[in-house]
Amino acid sequence: MAREALREDSAARVAALMWGVFAAPFAWAADEGISYAIVPHACSTGAFFWLHVITAFALVLAISALVVALLELPRTSHPRDENGAANGDWTWWTARFGIASSAWFIVVIVAQAVPRFILSPCD
Repeated sequence: MAREALREDSAARVAALMWGVFAAPFAWAADEGISYAIVPHACSTGAFFWLHVITAFALVLAISALVVALLELPRTSHPRDENGAANGDWTWWTARFGIASSAWFIVVIVAQAVPRFILSPCD
C-alpha cells in the first residue's frame, strides 16, 4: 500500500516538475502564434482587446509554472554520497530549471506585450 502511494506521489511530482519546465515556453509560443493568427481579425473589426486577453492568459499560465516549480523545490533533495560530494538528483535540477525557465519566459511575455499597448497591430 505504501509503495502504491509513493508511485502515485512520484507520478504527480514528475507531472508538476514537467509543468514547471514546459508550461511557460508553451504559453509564450501559444501567445505568439495565436496573436499572430488573429491580427487580421483584430484589424478588420477593431477588437484589439483579444490580443491583450491572450497575452494575459499566457502570463497567468507562465506564472502558474513558476509557482509550481517553486512549490516543488522544497520537496526535492540534493543527496550527498559517502564522501560528502553532491550527487545530481534530477528533481533538484529540474525544479531549478523550471524556476529559471518560467522566470525567463515571464519576462519575454511581458516584453512582447508592451508594444501591443503602444503600437497598433495594423501598422
